[in-house]
Amino acid sequence: MISRKQIFPYNPQKDINSQRVAYFISLVLHPLLLPSILLAVLFYFTSPTVAPVSHSLKLPFLGIIFIMTFVFPMCTAAIWLLSRQIQTPQPKYQTEDESLETYSEVNLHMQNRQDRRWVFVFTSLIYVIATVLFEIKAQNPFITLVLASVTLSLLLLTLITFFWKISAHSVGMSGILGILLGFNYRLGESALFYPILIATILVGVVMTARLYLDAHSPAQVAAGFFMGFVVNFITVLVLL
Repeated sequence: MISRKQIFPYNPQKDINSQRVAYFISLVLHPLLLPSILLAVLFYFTSPTVAPVSHSLKLPFLGIIFIMTFVFPMCTAAIWLLSRQIQTPQPKYQTEDESLETYSEVNLHMQNRQDRRWVFVFTSLIYVIATVLFEIKAQNPFITLVLASVTLSLLLLTLITFFWKISAHSVGMSGILGILLGFNYRLGESALFYPILIATILVGVVMTARLYLDAHSPAQVAAGFFMGFVVNFITVLVLL
């Protein structure tokens, strides 16, 4: 059975309400939600110059993207982690508190490197399939560009994860900023000013939340920001 500590492990030395806020930020701006959020912003809060998609297709496209970039990866990750949970029996002859402390190798925050590796591999495969399907079926270069940019940063994140832990939240949020700035640089679209401003603020908020929760070291968060921003900004400049 999955315990609360495996989902929201609190640090007793820090303010619990501040940790709840940090967890809320981490959940609302989860990396798997960011592609849907980004495309929703581009669809509904910018001009057709930036997002040339028919109004009647915006909602269906968002629904498909949400399912392929969030629902499928989350279900795959949940199945993998639950299977690992079942395969790792709880130690006997321990109190409940002791077992919760020691039996945390398998948890939903994927502190275990093996869990992170395989979940990222599965997620990368799903994103590659989604990008290829949109390129073949939807034939919308705009959506394909966004998905390709996100997928490339995810593939690099997965590769790095085999050697070092890096913040996926930082990669995702800074990637959004990189994509928005890339579009702004190429198109000179004034409608992107406020999305860029909000994204810049949220990058700092997300990075602070991950550091406050001790989910990553400052180096891991900084590396995630640098990689996500550079990869997505350059990808947009090259492909747009």
